[in-house]
Amino acid sequence: MTTGRRGRAGVRRLISELASVQHLGGPRVAARYGLSLLRHGAAVVSEGTLAAADAGMSGRVWTFRVDGRDIAFDGYSFGVAREIYGRRAYFAAAGFSVGPGDTVLDLGANAGIF
Repeated sequence: MTTGRRGRAGVRRLISELASVQHLGGPRVAARYGLSLLRHGAAVVSEGTLAAADAGMSGRVWTFRVDGRDIAFDGYSFGVAREIYGRRAYFAAAGFSVGPGDTVLDLGANAGIF
């Protein structure tokens, strides 16, 4: 019984992530990500993460539309961009946004994608 609930929760998470990618990148990017999820489905299930599907998006530049601005990034950083912008990980504070002319100093250890 627990496995069934976990499985349904996993499917809901995948649908949510795919919907987020479509919202950010549009239907073409979502379709490519969906194909990557299918192609790497065994690894996604066995590892319990989307890392393999995210890695499948490397090798080209992708664009997400975030708060009215286009953010272009190398596919190598697809998973980071998906989490930062799709889950709005850096936007947790109420009212936080980056406006025109603002400067962002990204001191993280990732790809400098924010």
